[in-house]
Amino acid sequence: MKLKKLLTATLAATMVLSSAMTVCAKYEPAKEPEPTPPEWADSVVTSNATVQVGGTDVQTSVAGAYAAESIQGAAVTAALEDVKVALGLEEGQKPAIVIYDTDAKTSPNAMACVDAAISAMSADAEMVSSLYIDLGAKDKDGAWVELPDGKVALKAGLPKDADTTKKYSVICVQEGGVVTILEDKDSNPDTVTFDVQSGIATYAIVAE
Repeated sequence: MKLKKLLTATLAATMVLSSAMTVCAKYEPAKEPEPTPPEWADSVVTSNATVQVGGTDVQTSVAGAYAAESIQGAAVTAALEDVKVALGLEEGQKPAIVIYDTDAKTSPNAMACVDAAISAMSADAEMVSSLYIDLGAKDKDGAWVELPDGKVALKAGLPKDADTTKKYSVICVQEGGVVTILEDKDSNPDTVTFDVQSGIATYAIVAE
């Protein structure tokens, strides 16, 4: 997999909160940096591998590089065949994902939109983690396939120092600058489950 094709994102400036649309900034295209090789060597897992998410062993149906260190693991827990259907994969294609930590230095455009979204939430809203995620597929030859549509639910373990009594949601900043607030889809106080869209996006986990 050529990381240069995976780790390039152009994030513009439109924010969507509920039904409202506003402009959060005017951006120039920005290229995200590539993680160093050791990060990938230690974080690549195969389909149906057992990983720890929020202190519990679970299986992730989607292979890829789960390199984010700010959270306590991540996994796509839906069955592999269900994921293929959800992403509209063709015969011979297998879903794949890349996840790593990002911040204002490496993703200034996306994080500016995240900050704007947080300021529009409650006064107690605070970001606890920000993730770069690329959801796609690989063909039978191992080449990366960019997907035009589809989504899957990702379960992520909250950071070790997260206050589990608070309510959590996720701010999604997609290419083109569209910002969406995603509600936590599970009841486990140690994890947050949210929909990951196909393609590249930044996801900020927010406590309130």
